[in-house]
Amino acid sequence: MPPNRLPVTPSAVSASSAASDALSSLDTQPFLTQLLAQQSPFGELAVVSSFGAESAVLLHLVATVNPETRVVFLDTGFHFPETLAYRDELIARLGLQRRSDHRH
Repeated sequence: MPPNRLPVTPSAVSASSAASDALSSLDTQPFLTQLLAQQSPFGELAVVSSFGAESAVLLHLVATVNPETRVVFLDTGFHFPETLAYRDELIARLGLQRRSDHRH
């Protein structure tokens, strides 16, 4: 079983449900702080981003809370060069970790 992964048992499902219930009442910053904590009851997490203009706000919040959070970018091979440059600049500026998935 991968590290930080809860076994799928009734007690694990119950723990995930309790954690989900606790998160549902939080505002954005406390929500991300709890969700992206090192010992998340949800296991290892990543953020998926298109790196569009609206992505910068969420990525800034993620970087503020936990810059070690992996950011997944689906590289379709059809992105404009400006999109890729913006992605690289934003990752560097915010100090995030990028993981590209190539799907050509």
